[in-house]
Amino acid sequence: MRKWRVLSFCCVVCCILWQLPVIAQEAPSIQEVPVNAADPDAVVSDPQVQEVKKEAPTPSAQQGIATPQSKPVATEQGEKDVDTKDIIPEDMMSDDTEKTDTSETPVYALEAEEDKEKQVETEASEQTEQHVEEAIKVPAVPTVESVSGNKEKPKTSTLVKRAEKPYVPHPTPRTVIALYDSKYAIKREWSMLHMVAEMPLNHLGLVLEFHDVRDPVPDLAGREDVRGIISWLDRWYELPNHKEWLEWAVNAMEGGKKFVVMNSFGMTTGEMRNETETVILAGRFFELMGLYYDGNWVSTTYDVIFTKKDRSVVEFEREYKGILEPYAMMRISGKDMQSYLVAQKRDLPQTESHLVVTGPRGGYVADGYAVRFVTVEGKEIRQWLIDPFEFFRRAFQTDTLPKPDTTTMAGRRIYYSHIDGDGWNNITQLEQYAKRPVISAQVVMDYAIKPYDDLPVSVGPITAEIDPAWVGLKASSRVAEKLLALPQVEAASHTYTHPFYWKFFEKGGAEKESRFLSNYVYGDTWQTIKKKNKQWFLTPKPESGEERLPEGIQKEESDQGVDLPEEYTTPRAYAHEKFSLDKEITGAAEYMKQLMPKDKKVEVLLWSGDTQPYEAAIAKTREAGLRNLNGGDSRFDPEYPSYAWVTPMGRRVGKQLQIYSSNSNENTYTELWTDRFYGFRFLTETFENTESPIRVKPMNLYYHMYSGEKQASLYALLKNIDYVRSHEVTPITASRYAAVGDGFFSTRLMQVGPQMWEVYDRDGLETIRFDHAEDKQVDFTASRGVVGQRYYQRSLYVYLDESEKTPRIALKENPGKKEYARAEKPYLIDSRWRIWNLKWEGRSLQFSVQGFGMGAMRWWVPENGIYVLMLNEQEVGRAKVEDNILQMELPYNTVSDQLVTIKLLR
Repeated sequence: MRKWRVLSFCCVVCCILWQLPVIAQEAPSIQEVPVNAADPDAVVSDPQVQEVKKEAPTPSAQQGIATPQSKPVATEQGEKDVDTKDIIPEDMMSDDTEKTDTSETPVYALEAEEDKEKQVETEASEQTEQHVEEAIKVPAVPTVESVSGNKEKPKTSTLVKRAEKPYVPHPTPRTVIALYDSKYAIKREWSMLHMVAEMPLNHLGLVLEFHDVRDPVPDLAGREDVRGIISWLDRWYELPNHKEWLEWAVNAMEGGKKFVVMNSFGMTTGEMRNETETVILAGRFFELMGLYYDGNWVSTTYDVIFTKKDRSVVEFEREYKGILEPYAMMRISGKDMQSYLVAQKRDLPQTESHLVVTGPRGGYVADGYAVRFVTVEGKEIRQWLIDPFEFFRRAFQTDTLPKPDTTTMAGRRIYYSHIDGDGWNNITQLEQYAKRPVISAQVVMDYAIKPYDDLPVSVGPITAEIDPAWVGLKASSRVAEKLLALPQVEAASHTYTHPFYWKFFEKGGAEKESRFLSNYVYGDTWQTIKKKNKQWFLTPKPESGEERLPEGIQKEESDQGVDLPEEYTTPRAYAHEKFSLDKEITGAAEYMKQLMPKDKKVEVLLWSGDTQPYEAAIAKTREAGLRNLNGGDSRFDPEYPSYAWVTPMGRRVGKQLQIYSSNSNENTYTELWTDRFYGFRFLTETFENTESPIRVKPMNLYYHMYSGEKQASLYALLKNIDYVRSHEVTPITASRYAAVGDGFFSTRLMQVGPQMWEVYDRDGLETIRFDHAEDKQVDFTASRGVVGQRYYQRSLYVYLDESEKTPRIALKENPGKKEYARAEKPYLIDSRWRIWNLKWEGRSLQFSVQGFGMGAMRWWVPENGIYVLMLNEQEVGRAKVEDNILQMELPYNTVSDQLVTIKLLR
């Protein structure tokens, strides 16, 4: 019986210590006693007295409970044993509470009697099991519900702390449904969402899925990948099927999807405001967004003033000056709403309107207050009035989203270069070749490619210009063979006949082209019928209305109304044969095989002309095993002074994906190759503006063979090359960058822990970025397939091992926000070469490499000392490490894969 008294009372003591803070003045010795395993510094306070339900005590040994017992306490005089009187002051006990001196019979001494009372303990344990259920896997925590106010001796009630639920893995949503109207944006590429909004959204890791509002509403059931919706429609826009769309929008937000309205969602004008059901739905829509709209407009703005401008979000590239746009009177109604631009009529506070707002469910920007369009000397100038990166970051709450990054590899900015074959056979005008004709392709090879074997370049000839059966010269194929043999040159294709207007050939174009054959000036055309049937081209249609067609030409319904844009007189550059998509894609690659070394093949197709291929054309590149690239034409310089001219990663065409080049070529700098032939030298301004203050694009040197035609254009090209070589980059081929772009769209992120993600289907993408993450670092022990990390512009760039199919990234805290956080294993900081297949055993680090130029790289290593560096098992140098940073430069030329080993000697 004495045992149970002691045990019961000790449980009471433990529970009080567990739950209630102590009054330090009344029990000063308690300050030095750890009373809570979770919080050793916690102290005990007055207990709350409750009646204890009668139940059998649960023996601590049976449930794995740490039983309270006498413990030594450190004091200035030394150590002393603590009994219950030291823990609970006497005035906190009831008069009837038995004061048992546990120091006489310590609880740990009672363990000798366990065998005698094993049966009693088992019965008590069985009674308790029904209360603990699945939590039995964790140690139970003894508590007490009463220490006074009961005439009977208090009994312990053992309540077991339930185990935390296991983390349920879930996908990290990256998709944003982008709503546009095909009636006004005939091409989605002409929509505001694609032209100006998609790039900053891509930077934040988001992928747009375009949806025409004239189609049925998208089904979001089971769409865990969808993060939210964005619309950018005209101010006076009338949403078709508005009731259906409003119901869909309300359901989407109620289902947790965020909604961003740029301008209007078609709910502020026309018949929608006169329909009761629509008004109710619209009210619910705005209510969910945390806004209130009563139908009023401010149509005259000469006397409008701004009562708030939060410059962390507004007046980004341009101030709100001049005549302001009319706006809907929008008010804030929800909690946690953030307003960045507030306007009102002067001296009329009741007209207050919130024009730029974000909240828990998305955001809103009034029409005309996101981007300003002006025309200067016939040129359109776009500039952001809001900071799109910051606004979309807050509206879609992307801080917790790991971003698939397309700008960085191995901790450095990506560099790649590609050449379209246009002008291959143009005779150069350089003075040194005045006495002998030399084609431009030869000049580019001699001056811009051969001397720079540290920079890869992907060369894409127009096959018709190197094929003697078309318009090729002897010099054409000779230069092609020499170029493609260079180790830094990747074989690309710029199609066979260089289509100008791809859409022309989408349906029946091979036959439609007959109407334009007389316009071709290079060589023969696909129809010798032109010569045999000249009268057909000159003779009007017969009076019967029946059109006579030459032999071999069939009339199709799709022939009606076929026209080319004004800038084109023919649908392609060469027309010796009828158009064949297979010949343009597969045929061009096959022809080039005879001109290149056997260990090479064509890797990427560079789109020609308007760079707007149709779905079947892109699909053909995939069938041929080719990546595809071109389109976009990003610029950011004094002529195009805005992020609004920096294009997104690419575009979807049906089920296919086209990857854009990262920068524009010399054509846009030279007025379509008619003037300012030195203009391409200003490309470096775009390089700088897309790097700072935030890195949004890699470096891409994209040009044509006609840059070798003029002295000024060649000079500009060489200046750009020198600029690249003076900066820290990781050079890769154009096809590898296209694989990075493909990976951006395909990557899936699965969160498997509070700070842990697994990466799936990333294709060639090797970097994941975490923004505002200076206080985080990679937990390399818990991660898998991570080569390194680097901090830059307040972001943490994590470099993945391409040999790991499903890498896992685990993060942990970085105390002190150290630039080179400590880790249990070596990790890469940055490298000019690609690095993969990383293995670390003991004091030896081994990995595969491939790259261009000297192998400069930096590693963080756990131990200082002397390291030996080996390339393909041959020692190539040694390095002394004193500050945990191993900096090295391996021998030149690793175009093919190499094996590197780093060993710590001492």
